[in-house]
Amino acid sequence: MSGGVKNDGSANIADSVDEFFVVIWSTDEIRSSGTPGAYRQLKGEHPFRVTAAAFSPDGKQVITAGRRGRFVLWDFENNKVLARADNGHGTDGVTGVFFSSDDEFISAGFDGNMYRWRQEGEKLVATLIDRQQAGDAPDYIVRLRPSPDGSRFVTSELTREKGGDTYRLKLNAWSSKDGWQQTLPVSIQATNEDKDKPYRHDLSWSTDGREVLYVHDGAIRILDSATWKVTKAYSVAGADKNTRQAVRGVFAPGGDGKQQIATFDGRFARMWDLETGNDIAVFRSHGPVVRAGFSADRKYVATASDSIRLFHSDESSPDHGRTVFRLPRQVTGPSIFDDIAFSPKAEDYRFATVDVAGAVKIWNWSPDGPPPEKTMMEAPAPVATLPRELRNARVTANSEVCWSPNANRVAAVQRGQVQMWQITDGKLVEIPIPLPEGAKYVFNCLSFSTDNRFLSAGGIAYDESDRRLRCVGLVWDLSGETVKVIGLIDARTRHSASEQTRTNLRGITAIAFDSRQNEIITGGADTRVLRWQMVDPELMLDPNVPEPLSYLVEKEGTPGDDFNDPHTAAVTSLDVAADGRLVSADEAGFIVIWPAVD
Repeated sequence: MSGGVKNDGSANIADSVDEFFVVIWSTDEIRSSGTPGAYRQLKGEHPFRVTAAAFSPDGKQVITAGRRGRFVLWDFENNKVLARADNGHGTDGVTGVFFSSDDEFISAGFDGNMYRWRQEGEKLVATLIDRQQAGDAPDYIVRLRPSPDGSRFVTSELTREKGGDTYRLKLNAWSSKDGWQQTLPVSIQATNEDKDKPYRHDLSWSTDGREVLYVHDGAIRILDSATWKVTKAYSVAGADKNTRQAVRGVFAPGGDGKQQIATFDGRFARMWDLETGNDIAVFRSHGPVVRAGFSADRKYVATASDSIRLFHSDESSPDHGRTVFRLPRQVTGPSIFDDIAFSPKAEDYRFATVDVAGAVKIWNWSPDGPPPEKTMMEAPAPVATLPRELRNARVTANSEVCWSPNANRVAAVQRGQVQMWQITDGKLVEIPIPLPEGAKYVFNCLSFSTDNRFLSAGGIAYDESDRRLRCVGLVWDLSGETVKVIGLIDARTRHSASEQTRTNLRGITAIAFDSRQNEIITGGADTRVLRWQMVDPELMLDPNVPEPLSYLVEKEGTPGDDFNDPHTAAVTSLDVAADGRLVSADEAGFIVIWPAVD
């Protein structure tokens, strides 16, 4: 069970509305499906974020609570509201709630108080829990964790120390019936240099209620709930300020005689064997930047950032959403990946990657086989660096990879440089890519035409004649014995280098062929999507001089509608469907599907 929020999708942010609710899942479905649907949603009662929820011991009722002290008691079996309360905890946030019996629950909040609640008709009535023995109320109660049977609970409480700017977080043990029992022998002090430090902790009870797990910034402590003494202590290896700080933890359900816990730091989840003190498994999520690509049959999707993962994407399969494999660092190496792409050929599950350094790798995989243990082909990262003029102008260089439609060639932007290879006898054979003289180029994106004849790339260039930057694109003809530059997209008056500032200049950031219209589509760092007329190699005035592509029009929504200028950030991806529809995506996560051009 967790709190959720959903926006109504209004294009006008000022008029958009968020809906806050509670989602409940079936554990059986979670075990059997990679994308479980919600078992039930409790909606329409919370105007602000839901921060705490709990089932009653008999499973017939649910209490939900949130910001501004809103409490709602639900008849879970019939999905209807039994009682409500507003302005609890001084209209502050509720940090925890649990049922101490079928007809009573306890809550804690950021106001530093705890309350015992009972239902009286359609109202919920609160009684302040006396904490005289525990001392003055804290400034905040950060966590409230009940024992499995609800007879006891533990709180973590943050108080500003007298005569200073430092805060100290202490843990207290309570009886649900008799009140405060004891202050636990662990605490956290926070200074002005690290005020978030007390919040990076968690508490969890073992399933038999005999022990309590405490984790904080990579430190793990096990306390005996009878004596409240620390019985075991561990540390996450290599924990530091930036990586692998365990801030969440939970005991594994008992039953096999082994005691295990799991910790999580936002990126890494670890399984621990408490008998040996060893971490026995590590689970890692992707980094903040992720690229993805579909297999030709759309049954699989591969993702890449600091690791490579492959998932089932066939919506008709019960395995939809499940991970097929994750390639460990021992296989992929230490680099971060900038892009990943499957072969576009049917029943061909090879995929290509390019890392931030520009190294290109081809991996061979089959749905019937194991994960790849090594690459089948590689092209090293380029040695050359960005030209000085472009570095001084704060131009950034990216990497991208794509396949020709017949899967015989692979092209890549390697740290701003365009390279192409023919796949011959299991090897990548480089094909020289010429560039027009008089300029220094940095490319961001590239695309093959559907007939495999042309390659296009977009980016930014330093014009050596006038010493100015301009947004450019080039088109190469691949049909001859040697590659020739036949087209120039001069977008200096159409695309600006960036949207508002002169930092991270990139120019054209996405490019695609529209073979039905004999056009090229470009997207820019300035958020614009433009159409250009493709050149005809047979009508070139001078086959040795690139022909300028004629600008046609900017793609816009219908005048007057909410999507006249749909993109608000740099356009990062363009793709044209067989029926002529265009899909564009930007760095803000907005995706637009454009109708085919008549």
